[in-house]
Amino acid sequence: MFKKPANAKPNADLNPYLNGRREWTERYADHIKGKRAWMLTALGSMAVAAIACGGLGAVAAQQKTVPYIVQVDKLGAVLPVARADQASRPDQRVIRAQLADWITKIRTVSVDASAQMKNVYGAYALIDQNGPAFQVVNDHMKENDPFKRAQKETVDVEVNSVLPVGADTWRVEWTETTRGRDGQVAQSVQWQAVLNTKIVPPASEEAIFVNPLGIFVNAVSWSRRI
Repeated sequence: MFKKPANAKPNADLNPYLNGRREWTERYADHIKGKRAWMLTALGSMAVAAIACGGLGAVAAQQKTVPYIVQVDKLGAVLPVARADQASRPDQRVIRAQLADWITKIRTVSVDASAQMKNVYGAYALIDQNGPAFQVVNDHMKENDPFKRAQKETVDVEVNSVLPVGADTWRVEWTETTRGRDGQVAQSVQWQAVLNTKIVPPASEEAIFVNPLGIFVNAVSWSRRI
């Protein structure tokens, strides 16, 4: 009854092909937009993480272990705390004890290979490798290899005295008792040494565990007492 104009466009709502195409476009356009947003977010997170890691790396590279000295009195009360890298010179009693321990480690000969190794490493850890003591001890170890000596004898060390003779110089006297592997005493000899010390505050965690007060043997000379 009514005629459609010749130039009239078809109704898109009645065209199943166009309807399906429009539905697909609307549906997947949201997915595409969401994917792009997710990718941008991920890239942004990666960039932030990279910057953060770089910043942490820079901070870690600048970190320095700061040791502190904590002393207690006779009753166990904590005395004022001081940074080891800024602390005053260690107490003479502490230096005396460390030097006595060093002489014991460097001169003892034990049948226990593990204990002997700990003694050697412990003694070398307290030597200033840039000082003359390093070469003196090396020569002593070559001529008196404690591991070879332990195959036939042992040496016990008893420190008798550690006395200061200068600001950084100490005189140590001790007795060495040599026994055969059967336990019989072969000889007992009196020894003496003059040690020069050097204070180098620790700057790393490893150094703190090995030598917390930074007391090093810089020079040493020893001989039998006449």
